[in-house]
Amino acid sequence: MRIKVIYTGKPEETKVINSDTGELIQNVVGVDVAIDSFGGYAALTFKDFEVVLDNLEVVDEDTDQLQ
Repeated sequence: MRIKVIYTGKPEETKVINSDTGELIQNVVGVDVAIDSFGGYAALTFKDFEVVLDNLEVVDEDTDQLQ
């Protein structure tokens, strides 16, 4: 899923939507976006959520090998 964060300058009006469907993603209580010359990342903080994952791969952070 690709997401879109809509920020109007007022934190209380910020919306997070599924950019493919336009559906509002509920229970997001925080958004953090960092961009620098090496790339960037986004982190979302949710309240009361459920996750379904497909094709999950686990990597050992010490060896960078798949588990």
